Amino acid sequence: TAAVESRLAHHGAGPHHSSGMEGWLVKAPTSQGARRATAVFSAKKSRRRFFVLEKNLLRYFESSEQTEEPKGGLELGPQSRIEPCARENCFLVIPFPDSKKELYLTAADSKTAMDWICALRRACSAVMHKESAPRRDRLSKDAQLGGMGVKQQQEQQEQQQQQQQ
Repeated sequence: TAAVESRLAHHGAGPHHSSGMEGWLVKAPTSQGARRATAVFSAKKSRRRFFVLEKNLLRYFESSEQTEEPKGGLELGPQSRIEPCARENCFLVIPFPDSKKELYLTAADSKTAMDWICALRRACSAVMHKESAPRRDRLSKDAQLGGMGVKQQQEQQEQQQQQQQ
């Protein structure tokens, strides 16, 4: 899996520049107690599903028509983990730490697997950036004030007024 992570680091955005993506993956239930990169799956219970990633919502359907209700889905957030597995072209989607619901997915080839992993990680990252936006706004205001916070600016103004008197 270290080799997969290395390829992911150099993979870039791929053909999908936003966090949106769709396509066929094989969904397999993870075995009881098997987690993370060592996950084991049951080939008998594996199902080919059409997955759709929109913003931070990953849903899956029985067909690509998407006319029926989704068979399932996960909401991704800043604590979500997308991890490559030991098995080729496979990855694990963990919506939050200690989640009982996780998806073990297999792509048709390594490029498709990397595209999905990158898109899912971007979706998680986008949620994290959206949640921290108010903080970024505050920081940018501080930067406009020469890197000083409001309190520091007030203190500096008071010192300048005292020096002028």
